[in-house]
Amino acid sequence: MSKQYLPLVLGLFTLAMMTSCAGGGDATMGSYLNLQYDETIEQAVHKTCGVNSTFRGIDVSKWQGDVDWAKVAADPQNIKFAIARVSDGLNYSDSKFDTNYKKIKEAGLIRGTYQFFRPSQDAVKQADYLLEKIGNKLEANDLPPVIDVEADENLSATEVAAAVTKWINRVESKLGVKPIIYTGGYFWDSHVKSSDFADYPLWHAAYPNTWTSSSCPSISDKWTNWAIWQYSSEAAVNGISGHVDINVINGTLEDLQKLTYGGGCQNIPPAGRIIDETDACFFAGGNSKYLRHVSGSGYNEAFIWSKTWITAEPSNYGKWSFNFERSGKYRIDYYLTNKSEELTDVATAIPYKIMHNGTLDSVIIDQSGHEGWKEIGTYHFAKGGAQYLIIDDKAEDDATKGKQFILDAVRITPVCDPVPLAGRIIDEEESCFVGGGDPKWLRSLDDIGYKNHLIWSNTKSTVGSAATSTGTFNLNFAAAGSYELLAYIPADKSPILAASGKASIGQGVEYEIKHGAAVSNVTVDQSVAAGWYSIGAFDFTAGGEQYVMVKDSISADSYKTQTFIIDAIKLDLIADDPGDDPGDDPGDDPGDDPGDNTDADTEPIIINDDTNEEEANKPADFFNDSGENNNQHEEDDDAVEEKPDVNPDINQGTNNHQSSDNSVSVNQNNTQPKRGCNSAAGDVSTFTALLLAASLLTVRRKRMVK
Repeated sequence: MSKQYLPLVLGLFTLAMMTSCAGGGDATMGSYLNLQYDETIEQAVHKTCGVNSTFRGIDVSKWQGDVDWAKVAADPQNIKFAIARVSDGLNYSDSKFDTNYKKIKEAGLIRGTYQFFRPSQDAVKQADYLLEKIGNKLEANDLPPVIDVEADENLSATEVAAAVTKWINRVESKLGVKPIIYTGGYFWDSHVKSSDFADYPLWHAAYPNTWTSSSCPSISDKWTNWAIWQYSSEAAVNGISGHVDINVINGTLEDLQKLTYGGGCQNIPPAGRIIDETDACFFAGGNSKYLRHVSGSGYNEAFIWSKTWITAEPSNYGKWSFNFERSGKYRIDYYLTNKSEELTDVATAIPYKIMHNGTLDSVIIDQSGHEGWKEIGTYHFAKGGAQYLIIDDKAEDDATKGKQFILDAVRITPVCDPVPLAGRIIDEEESCFVGGGDPKWLRSLDDIGYKNHLIWSNTKSTVGSAATSTGTFNLNFAAAGSYELLAYIPADKSPILAASGKASIGQGVEYEIKHGAAVSNVTVDQSVAAGWYSIGAFDFTAGGEQYVMVKDSISADSYKTQTFIIDAIKLDLIADDPGDDPGDDPGDDPGDDPGDNTDADTEPIIINDDTNEEEANKPADFFNDSGENNNQHEEDDDAVEEKPDVNPDINQGTNNHQSSDNSVSVNQNNTQPKRGCNSAAGDVSTFTALLLAASLLTVRRKRMVK
């Protein structure tokens, strides 16, 4: 057949299959996309080359039968992740999902789940079914859920896009992550056409069936790059009988890990915390048989060890995920033990890879001959996640291979920069600031205050009792001196009142100042203060254990229903008055103007941990919880979460060609069915379409002959 007509025939063939498959069921990834144009044919999509990667992953369904996940993890193709199908829409549940989802995690693989999406069915109910099956949560290092978009079911592109939006919004609102979109370039650009999802990770499907570092898939014009590429549906992988889909990651191990979720991983509060190897923020990756768990020594009397190898890419590794409530400088310490009898040849040069504020640093650490905490370094971390520490088994040379490396606890401690002699400004977003009490009562507000950010809370009467909500600025002075203390209070307070729902700003807000061995309490009327407001002058000693605390305690009942502000403080050095020295007569020196005291007028040094880049990319604030009741002493009445309305008879197929037991029986040898529809009607429609295509070509050729 002439190449001139190949796109026409393939286009008619694809259209016929999509039409005949519109009512099909129990489909898996690529069931329809495998019928599209081959990568060698010109398409209305663009080729996008990725970063050379040796990391692979597979996606599975019940058609793979019983999978030996330990063998999958040990496959020489470097399988690092696996994604299990949860269902085909609302009609076909995957009978192997629960087992696969559990075993993938146990094998040390990064796991995920996908749903074959049916745009003609209720999109929210489809999403709710997936959420229900994964327990309405993700665990540490899980991939976000995947929506498999490859069927239009005779809907318009606008209708398909609207349905996809509903599914994505539902999943994103429940889990707080951006789902991954699986599709083909030709299908999306012809049957969805939306550019609204360009910032969602793209899982592209196209099947040259082989992959090299120079391969470049033709992705949809609506994306600029791809995250995962499914390049074959006919792969052979250890532990699986028959064929399976295989995928490649666009990038390195770190790029794959960036897609994962913190799950049950707790945030790192401003005071810091310890992440042990038993913590939800820790993930041990790779073949589990090479990760030895030891009891009796290490932090909390337990640790993990493995051995280094010379490999192109890491195999076994430990990852500690960091999700900071506030940006700032933090010291990272690592717990090491050498007491266990199992540790006979501990590595003296292990790379520690630290991702912090968009920067990846590597530090070489000697793990031998040490007991207890060992400092790794001090780094500036951004607020939010996508930051971590990784230790892996990749050896650089013969001298470092075969050595034991230890996976144990990590300690994160805030570092508060000292106050220099000239003074400084301390913002409430720095490491020197710590919020006290229940964090939900400390609300954040942007676009107002110093550096366009502040914290507010509500006052209450605490006569005879301690304050409930506080904001403490810890002070560590480089040298002793007298300083004027100022607090920043915005002049326009209307946004704060609007956010709090209160009628007025605190008129009797208490500031507690510890300076040296003394403690002073000053009451401030924040309702009249504007800009830098002087709290008073205080003598501070060199060193730490000094502070400024803003409290919600109000002594007068008339002030207890107000809102108070926590924002930056400033310390201005107070210079000695030359007139205090009787031997110094300023009148004797005509050039000495006592009114021009250079030292006294020196501006304080502003130490700002937040770079412009961080400000531009600052995520949503931890303290901002618009869903909370503004009155901090009232309970939230809207605490009952909506229960997903999922059809309990999801396994009952509605297609006339399917039976109630998921309609398609698994072959005894567990081989995967041929790509395409699973109904005889589909074959008839396809055959009819091909006859139509052949007839059209015959007519066209006769006309050309004439």
